[in-house]
Amino acid sequence: MQDLPKQLYGNDCGIFMLMYSQYTVLEAQFDFTVEDMPTLRKWWCLLLMETFDLGSYGKLFAHWTEEAKAMLRGEVQPVLRVKKRKLQQTDLLPATQER
Repeated sequence: MQDLPKQLYGNDCGIFMLMYSQYTVLEAQFDFTVEDMPTLRKWWCLLLMETFDLGSYGKLFAHWTEEAKAMLRGEVQPVLRVKKRKLQQTDLLPATQER
């Protein structure tokens, strides 16, 4: 395919796949670039939040609703928090040996 936007960073793959799919279905000319990723992330987030109302899930997403509403109003920037994964200690004993 000609003029296909190129993914340069490892964390943009999901947004690129969503955009490739959308443009292919709409038979549109690819006009986004890697520089558009922050805006496209925000756009997809808002689209999903508006389409799939979190309010119907009650307390499951209660921690999210006020923060999400503030983000939709542009009062706060979305923040990505990734928890560090703790390594589990493993035994190096053969499976047949008793512990």
